[in-house]
Amino acid sequence: MLGVILWSNAVSRQAVIWCEDHGPLAYLAGRVGTAVTGAWPGEGSLVEVETITDGGVRRVIRLTQVGREISLAPRLLRECDEAEPERPSFPTE
Repeated sequence: MLGVILWSNAVSRQAVIWCEDHGPLAYLAGRVGTAVTGAWPGEGSLVEVETITDGGVRRVIRLTQVGREISLAPRLLRECDEAEPERPSFPTE
């Protein structure tokens, strides 16, 4: 399944990943089962993952980087600024 890395630490080789099935966040610890070549994937990287549930925690057992890193926070903020919210109308007496 596809996922996006929300948080990553290259030094400790850990990451938190949102998965397309909208289930619990998945946790990656170490290079075991990863097909990562070069730099450790950072926030915004599109990845393909295989997960298991271990002790109530969703863990990544296989990861392949699919897409390049994007800067999520500025992009999401820009999208919010561009979207015009619907303003509720309240009846007046």
